[in-house]
Amino acid sequence: MTTYKAIHGKLIQALAADPDSAAYEGQIWFNTTSSDYKTITKAAGAWGTGGNLNTAKRYGSTAGTQTAGLYFGGSPGSTIAEETEEYNGSAWTAGGDLNTARYDTTGFGTQTAGVCVGGTGDTDATEEYNGTSWTAVINLPTARAAVVIPQPAVAPRA
Repeated sequence: MTTYKAIHGKLIQALAADPDSAAYEGQIWFNTTSSDYKTITKAAGAWGTGGNLNTAKRYGSTAGTQTAGLYFGGSPGSTIAEETEEYNGSAWTAGGDLNTARYDTTGFGTQTAGVCVGGTGDTDATEEYNGTSWTAVINLPTARAAVVIPQPAVAPRA
């Protein structure tokens, strides 16, 4: 197994307090007071509020953008949902229901071209959203929940 020193050419610093300097951005250190490893990352922006889902859910999937988003499937309480909600940048409204109610799905795409894959009970169901309704399409070759979409490799920063 490789070590931090082998990768970065130096040991992790041990500091008694967290630095507040931008010079530490992207670096890691061990805070000896709190006994925690720490880092400073540059914030991309501030969180804003944009309204709540009409029905509180968990284990659903998302797709879209900040001003044209989707939330679908999920589990409100002890039931399994097929509902879809669309986000316009400030509020959520009801969209078309999934054909197969499920949670623990994977979602990607846009508000007018979204995809829902897999889900509860290791289903092979795949559906596409056109901005109004979901349509069943070719299923996964193997049924599964919580499908992981591979991301392209990113080279480490020098």
